[in-house]
Amino acid sequence: MGGAWGAAAMRLLSVVLLVLLVQDGADAFTSPPSALLVHGRVRASGLAAMDDRPRSLPGLLSLSASSPAESTGTTTAGRTPAEGDALKISRAEFLRGFIALPTLSAIGSTAAGASPPPLAGEEIRPLTKEDVPAFLSLTKAVDWADTKFDLELLTSSPDRYAVGAFVGGELLSTTVVVFMPESQVPEAGGKGLGWLSFVATRPDMRRKGLARRCCAAALAWLDDNHPKSPLGLYGEKVKAAPLYRDLGFKDVGKTFHWATSVSPMSLLRSDMSIQKTADGMYEVPNKVDRISLGSTTAIRLKGKELMDSVLKADNEAFGADRSDAFKAWAKRYGDLCWVVREVDQKKVKFVFDKYATAQKGVGKLVQFEGFGQLQKETGSAEPTRKLWDDYCVRSGADPSTGLPLEALQTLYSLPGNNVEVDYAKVTGGAVPTDTDQGIRGYILGRDQLGDKGYFLGPIFAKDQECATTLLLAAVRGGCARHLAANKPGLARFELMVVEGGTGDGVKTAKPKSDVLEVLGFKQDYGSTFMVRNGDVKSFSRGDFSKTYGASSYEFA
Repeated sequence: MGGAWGAAAMRLLSVVLLVLLVQDGADAFTSPPSALLVHGRVRASGLAAMDDRPRSLPGLLSLSASSPAESTGTTTAGRTPAEGDALKISRAEFLRGFIALPTLSAIGSTAAGASPPPLAGEEIRPLTKEDVPAFLSLTKAVDWADTKFDLELLTSSPDRYAVGAFVGGELLSTTVVVFMPESQVPEAGGKGLGWLSFVATRPDMRRKGLARRCCAAALAWLDDNHPKSPLGLYGEKVKAAPLYRDLGFKDVGKTFHWATSVSPMSLLRSDMSIQKTADGMYEVPNKVDRISLGSTTAIRLKGKELMDSVLKADNEAFGADRSDAFKAWAKRYGDLCWVVREVDQKKVKFVFDKYATAQKGVGKLVQFEGFGQLQKETGSAEPTRKLWDDYCVRSGADPSTGLPLEALQTLYSLPGNNVEVDYAKVTGGAVPTDTDQGIRGYILGRDQLGDKGYFLGPIFAKDQECATTLLLAAVRGGCARHLAANKPGLARFELMVVEGGTGDGVKTAKPKSDVLEVLGFKQDYGSTFMVRNGDVKSFSRGDFSKTYGASSYEFA
């Protein structure tokens, strides 16, 4: 009797679990809230369904604690901006907490356990550029959003090892390991960092040991060329993580995928940057290359000076060299790549107070005469009206009235202007030998395949206003790309939050989730952050509760 009751109980439990699983699957495809980012504020609207499929998303985020910002300022609107104009966005009250925005790639699902024997005619070999069409077909077969450009970059460097399993000339499974040299993280032992990704197998050929054998080949390459280097990955927690544990990886953290969609028409209409063509399509004829939020100005990541500063900051925060990917990314996806320079606001105010004069009913402004005096005392270019007009336009000021403090702050955030040097000269101090003004933050985004939208990250930011300015700039840039390519519908944006630690209690920290939810992002699936030959500190310089750094190599 007891046995019968036990069997019945087990059958009942199975039914309950099945119902829960079905319900869980249905919930994964419900429509999340959306956000229209207009004048720096958020308005709710409907969204397309979220993609529930697991992927790995390595990247970088570092955000230091700071107090919430008060709401001030207005948005520049009512005119079509010329090339080089700045878009001013009000400082919103919802800017609370920090956002982690690492970059996207993909890890497939492979079960752990004893590996089946190789298939008849199976060949495991490195992938080359000639294999990119087959590689792209495989990523499409597993419904990933990687582009041909992504895969060409992965197969074109000696620091990346892409391997595939072929049978009869058909590519059935892949794995990629990327090595990032010149690590400065002490725990990494100066051996550089590796990242494993693109573990993908054609759906009808899974459970045959192909992924395991591709992973083994990739690990052998890394061990032969860069022995004992820490190797990280983001693995799907149910299907993939057991395999990686078999291969020597251990759990060190968790990732949480967030996404939203934005109306490009609503966002870009706020600064009059869209025009309707004769054939009924839309275009964005002029680019905004600066976006300001409060005292923070994000500028496009372009030019050697800015790129060198970003690479230096990234190497210091992350501990490995990602220069070739950053350069390729910024060149191809300029609308999605932004930077905020470090500007000492106290020194800017000192310079401002020295050369500004009080204007009746307006307050203090730096006018042409004060500007000329500043130019002469700092040994800069000869002060001319043309130069004055150019500086005013670049900072969003009116040449007929003068430069307010905020405009001077914007000028010092631009390449070619350095408040550290000017401050030393006007105070008679020693001019610093290192004239690099430093980087307060940066973001690099990329297109995804077809209608999959845009991925935002990696991002590095030292404070909340910087992070939010970068995020808004990248979202606006994505909307501009969306309309310029005449893509229909909403522009989808994805990002990843990463938290250290293991166990069921690890979740997106509330300060992060508060900001993301107000911005219209909704969390769906998560994965496991895993490391071999190291730990969390191998991939992060700071306190993991405040900063995040993982072995991200754009697609790695």
